[in-house]
Amino acid sequence: MLRALGLLALFAVAAATALPLSSDYVLTPAGYQHSSCVHGVPAGSEVVRSDEGLTLIHPDGTIIRKDKCSYPTFNSMREVKQAAAAGGAVGGNRVLINDDGNVEETANGWQAYTKQNAGNVTAYLGTFNIPAAPQDYNGQTIFFFTGLQNIDWVPPQTRPSEGFDIIQPVAQYGPSSAGGGNYWTLSSWYVTLGTGTVWSPLIRINANDTIFGNMTRTGPESWYINSLDQTLNQKTDITVTKSLLTTQPWIYNTLEVYELSKCTHFPAAPNNVLNFRNLALYVSGQLTSANWQIGTDGQNPPLCSAVAKINSPVSVDIVF
Repeated sequence: MLRALGLLALFAVAAATALPLSSDYVLTPAGYQHSSCVHGVPAGSEVVRSDEGLTLIHPDGTIIRKDKCSYPTFNSMREVKQAAAAGGAVGGNRVLINDDGNVEETANGWQAYTKQNAGNVTAYLGTFNIPAAPQDYNGQTIFFFTGLQNIDWVPPQTRPSEGFDIIQPVAQYGPSSAGGGNYWTLSSWYVTLGTGTVWSPLIRINANDTIFGNMTRTGPESWYINSLDQTLNQKTDITVTKSLLTTQPWIYNTLEVYELSKCTHFPAAPNNVLNFRNLALYVSGQLTSANWQIGTDGQNPPLCSAVAKINSPVSVDIVF
């Protein structure tokens, strides 16, 4: 009875929609998406988005077309399983009910971040450090990144009905649709809601490496996304073309996590700080001083009191 009441209180079943098995869902830096909607491409590939879906153009000239995604995105794997069992989509919430009826808390979504609506952004560059491995590993995933979005939407908030894009160089600990495990990796991502998601090949990286993230407009509707490990001198990159990307005014420095339930799932002190440094914002082609704000629309409260701290226009920390 307790479990039934808890579920009724926390989740609202939407219109019934036949969903595939939960095992068909994979993790992206926007939540769980159906595997048919998530695509890996070789480094140096171009992604072209249209109303029909995605066209993936490999460096060797190979062209692959992917239909528009027809499945919803979810905030957690438990939400995916509950939706599959209910025969439709369900709303997300941080508080979950265990099979024994006890309340369990898991972190899924953005925990701490800074943001700014910078207008006609033409490039956003910066470096970030790779901390130590988490003290405890139980299959959780940590993402952190610099990013550019067309609208100000933050998971796990209610997903927007209008088109959404984010381009982002992403450091990752744990698994995602791109791969990974009990180690740090690096990849460039293009994530949408409802069209498809693309990632470049994972590079395995190490604690204390310095990552350079580069998001630069290369044409009226095109952006270059490069994730470069400066320590290893290795990169993984893609180019994205879509009219929706003509303007990407929202800039971010972000910590995002999935399936974390305790503080030891984060990197341990004294390496429990993410340093975003040498942040360079170009607006209409001109180097411009960033005017950061602390983001408040992520998971509330964040796990282990994760918090963003603004040091200057070129320096931001996230502490957990």
